[in-house]
Order: sequence, then C-alpha cells, then structure tokens
Amino acid sequence: MSLLIGFPNQVFTPNLRLGLYHESGDKLQWIIPDLPWKTSGATGIASNGKWIYVSYQKAGLAVYDFGFQIRQFYEYKFVNDPHSLKFYKDNILVVSSGTNEIYKLFLDDKGFADHEELFWRPADLNKTQKDLIHVNSLSVSKNGEVFITLFGNKNPKGWEKTLCGELVNISSNQVILRGLQNPHTAYCLGNKILFCESLTGKLWDQKGMVCQLGGYLRGITEDETNLIVASSARRKISKSQGIIKERIGEFESHLNSGTYLIYLDKKNFQIKKKKKVSCYGNEIFDLLWIPASKLELEYTLQDAKDLRIQSFEHNLLGLVGKMEGLCQENQEKERLIQLKQKSILEKDYLIKSMEESLSWRITSPLRKIKQRVESFKKNKNK
Repeated sequence: MSLLIGFPNQVFTPNLRLGLYHESGDKLQWIIPDLPWKTSGATGIASNGKWIYVSYQKAGLAVYDFGFQIRQFYEYKFVNDPHSLKFYKDNILVVSSGTNEIYKLFLDDKGFADHEELFWRPADLNKTQKDLIHVNSLSVSKNGEVFITLFGNKNPKGWEKTLCGELVNISSNQVILRGLQNPHTAYCLGNKILFCESLTGKLWDQKGMVCQLGGYLRGITEDETNLIVASSARRKISKSQGIIKERIGEFESHLNSGTYLIYLDKKNFQIKKKKKVSCYGNEIFDLLWIPASKLELEYTLQDAKDLRIQSFEHNLLGLVGKMEGLCQENQEKERLIQLKQKSILEKDYLIKSMEESLSWRITSPLRKIKQRVESFKKNKNK
C-alpha cells in the first residue's frame, strides 16, 4: 500500500510537492506534473475512488487518475489560498483560508470541477481577501455534519501567539472546543472527531487529548488497521513574519527536528511505528492512503532523495545566478554614482576656482550694477 503526501512550502524544490510513499520498499516516488501555475506546495488531497483531487498552494486544483496522469486543471475563481478538501454529497468542499470561508466545488457527471459556490462564512466576518482566523481544515461525518478547525483572531505577534483556536460544527453552528493552539486536520473516525493541536504536538478528539506525539502535527489518514498522522519539523523562522520564533523551546524534542509518519493503532491510539521522511520535505500538510489494488502507476527506481538534492542544487544555482546578476547591477549603479559624484566635485572645484580668481573679484561691482539695473527695469514695467 502507498501514501500520497502533500508537501507545502517547498521553497527550494518547488517542483517536488506531491509524493507517493511506498511502504513496502520505504521509498518515495515524486509526482511531477507540468502545472500551469507557479506554486511551492500541495495542500488538500481527496479521492472519490475514481479520481484523485489535489489543491496546490495559492494556486488551483489538479484532477489525477490512479496512474497519476492529469485529467483536469481547474483554476479557482473565488477560493483563495486553498487548504483542506473533503467530499460532501457528490461534490467537494474546499477550505479558502485566504478569505476565511468554505466553498462548495460542484463536479460534473464525469467528476471534473465545474464551478464554486459559497458554502460557509463566519457570521461576524464580511467578505475579505485577508486571512484573519485561518480556517484550515474540514471533515464530513457519516451523517453529513461538517466540522472545521480554525486558529481564531490573529494575535498581532503572529499565528504562533494565537492561542484561541476552535473545533466547530458548522452544520449546527456549534463551537465544540475553544482555546486550542493552532488546530489542524479535522478527521472523522467512527464517532470520534479527531484533530491535531499542531503547536503542542497533541492528537485530540472532541472530548480532549488522545495522545502526545510531538512535532508540529498536521495530516491524518487511515488504512485497514492504522491511523497515520504526519509530524512536521517545527519552523524556526516564521513564514509570515520572517522572524525567529520564541516558543520553540517549550515543546522541543527529537521529533521536532524532523518529519515523520506516525502509525497508531486505530482502537487504542498506541504508537506502532514511526517512519522518518525528512529527506523529502520539512513539512507535510495532507495524507491519503491508497490501496495497492487501486494504483496504476509503475514504480520508478529513481531515488527521490537524489532527485530532491538535484532539484535543490539546480534551484540554488539559479538563485546564485540571480544574485550574481544583482551584484553586477549594483556594481554598475555604484560606478555611475561615483562618476556623478566625481562630476559634481569637478564642477564645485571649477566654480570655487572661478570665484577666487582675480578677474571674478574685479568684475564683482559690475555684476552688482547689472543686477540693480535689471531689477529697476522689472519694477518699472509693473
């Protein structure tokens, strides 16, 4: 069996956003489509058994078959900064974090994306193109109720200082839990509503903490016997603010320095095993378990780690080239500035030399007489 993994914020390897992890060989195979958008990561992943739907970071939606051939590109019209995806009554609900909303994405009879329609917006927020409360995930229960996670009103010091997250049943407009620390990945498992309290590395359900796993938890899926939770390496620097984080020390452990797939027993939530996948990316957003019988993709022997290193080197060389170009531009600008400064100094020297010359001093009374005559003429003409 295999896990489809969405890696967000792959800044230095933006082409390596979606990977298929083969558990049997403990290897990852990159899915590298020719996308029509510039994007550095994959976020929400969902499947209806026929197609696989993947949202790309601050971009659009790609529809794949199980051989990972792209069947459709869909550019969102209203969704801004798409996050989680979930099926809802034969259509898809999409989290629009950039507008604090949930949209329903209608599918045609082939299962392709057709159009969007607003599904939910907080009653106390107007339409905006700014992420104010960071709605980030949703899940749909067997009886059709929709649950979401959100961070709450953003603290002026950043999302990491925002400790008023919520688990909300938007079908009944009921806040189930408050005061959560960066909750992500609502996930319905039987009668439990699971979610990750990312900042503390804890897995919760609607009644309280289930277990402590460590790291920055985000991404849940399940196979026949396991619940699989992704643990990302903690960001040392804030992505939104560009500053070094202060609270890292409170939750530091060996888990926080890497990216893991953590396998839990679905009945008692005991840890069965952990797989470290840091070599493929520092962060995971979403997971999707795919049975081996569904896959139509031929396994490639190319080492995904080597490919990421090659991609990193390629992009790094591109950045070095750009930096060299900027340095050359700056050098040319400095040269022109120096020439201008030299020209100004030369003019100042000529003016000073002229003013100090004998002829300039002798003709000084004549210039004053001339100025008075011209002034007299102007006053006479008024």
